[in-house]
Amino acid sequence: MILKIHPYDKKLTFGFCNGKGASKSMEISICIGSSCHLKGSHDLVKIFERLIALNSLQDQIELKGSFCMGECTSNGVCVSMNGQRFKVTPMEAETFFRDEVLKRLN
Repeated sequence: MILKIHPYDKKLTFGFCNGKGASKSMEISICIGSSCHLKGSHDLVKIFERLIALNSLQDQIELKGSFCMGECTSNGVCVSMNGQRFKVTPMEAETFFRDEVLKRLN
């Protein structure tokens, strides 16, 4: 497991390094700012990592962390998927993954 820090765009990348640097078909960024952290972003990262591994999607999905995305007023953690933003709680994570992530990959 590696953690890449991108200081200029305030993003962190979680994941496994395959050494190939291949482009992935989907990018999911999870806000890890203080408000989203309190709403469960750490749990959301762990759930998404597990679901990506269970579905063998490590080569297709790049999971990133991002500091505040500026949408702290809503319930849930801010999640950006290929630039489109969503609010997701840890309780909704598996449903979101099935209905939004898997649907877009298939």
